[in-house]
Amino acid sequence: MISLYVSWLNGAEEKGEIETSHCIHLWQQLGIILSHLMAYQESKQCLEHSLELYEAFFDPDSLQVAKSIFQLGQLYLAWKKPRTAEGLYQQALAGFEENYGPDSWECLQTLKVLKSAKEELNEKEIALALESEIIQVQNRLQTQVQNTTTLKSVQNLIKTMESKANETDSLEAATALHELGTLHAVLGDLESAIEYFGRSLKMREVLLGQSHLDTMYTINSVGKVAFWMEKLDAAKLLGE
Repeated sequence: MISLYVSWLNGAEEKGEIETSHCIHLWQQLGIILSHLMAYQESKQCLEHSLELYEAFFDPDSLQVAKSIFQLGQLYLAWKKPRTAEGLYQQALAGFEENYGPDSWECLQTLKVLKSAKEELNEKEIALALESEIIQVQNRLQTQVQNTTTLKSVQNLIKTMESKANETDSLEAATALHELGTLHAVLGDLESAIEYFGRSLKMREVLLGQSHLDTMYTINSVGKVAFWMEKLDAAKLLGE
């Protein structure tokens, strides 16, 4: 089944039957699926091809390229090749810092997986240093979002967007909902975070489609929050 899909996607790309951005998303999502199936070599081919297309059609310093490099790093970490993953995470981190600044959700998540790669390599001192950096970034993010005025401003913006969602393009509302989910996740309010991410996801699925990069990004955020909610529930049970 997978081989048939790959053949179809190759043919569609060669004939120009699919819009370039959509074609890239399909290659990337196929690579992610194959990685989950532990078909690592096949996943590598798909993810590397999607990265090549991103670099050809977008600015090499763009956010899309950074996200694509990050996904390739995720593959190599799952593949038990932490040294290769480490280099890719460093590249992705530089891209995220360029686009978002050092104090961002994306940089925080990349630092966490980079720390995991260092632990796999038994580089304990560097892993400890990264842990310290992770705490500093998280604290700075929390300081930023704990400003009540800022949070209320975002909430008021959401209300305004939601009230106009049926009259105007609601992609802005979907983006704001996603960002509000990120804010609550950083604050540790995971239940609110997953609620906002879920609402953003519904909008993006309708407006952009399930295979669009922004939709997949929100799905990934929902998965991360759900994962940490399970971790916290398990910790509570162990503490009882």
